[in-house]
Amino acid sequence: MPFVETCRMEERVRMLSDYALGHWSVRDLCRRYGVSRDTFYA
Repeated sequence: MPFVETCRMEERVRMLSDYALGHWSVRDLCRRYGVSRDTFYA
């Protein structure tokens, strides 16, 4: 199975889009995407 290739900007946009939907908390999104809360708010 090949690795999925993504860029950081696409991942950031996807994470912020998920947050805008209101279904995820910041904590849950950070865990899901493997980033710190400081990174989320940067």
